[in-house]
Amino acid sequence: MTLHALSLRLGNWLEGSEQPVTLVTDSIGWDWPWISKIFTDPKTWPTNPNRSPEVLLFDTDSGEEFNNAIEFAFSNGLCRHHALDDAKANRLGWLAVREYRNRRRPATESKNL
Repeated sequence: MTLHALSLRLGNWLEGSEQPVTLVTDSIGWDWPWISKIFTDPKTWPTNPNRSPEVLLFDTDSGEEFNNAIEFAFSNGLCRHHALDDAKANRLGWLAVREYRNRRRPATESKNL
């Protein structure tokens, strides 16, 4: 598959969600240059993802939540260092951190979100 074909296919897949997409990385120096290369032509950049990634960086408490979630995912069938399984595990960890932060947020603050 050519890079152009990949950009069209990936762009169509992202746009298929028909809602905003948050691109997230645990390795900004490795992952994001590839995304930038895939979507070098501005006409192929999909309309719904963010133009810069959210980087998986956490404080001690939320980092523990993240690590627990990804270790659980890998111990239940996902393969470590397999690109798609790593992405799934990172998403599960990211969601666990979001949930953890929402639990810690004062009730009045969470009502204003």
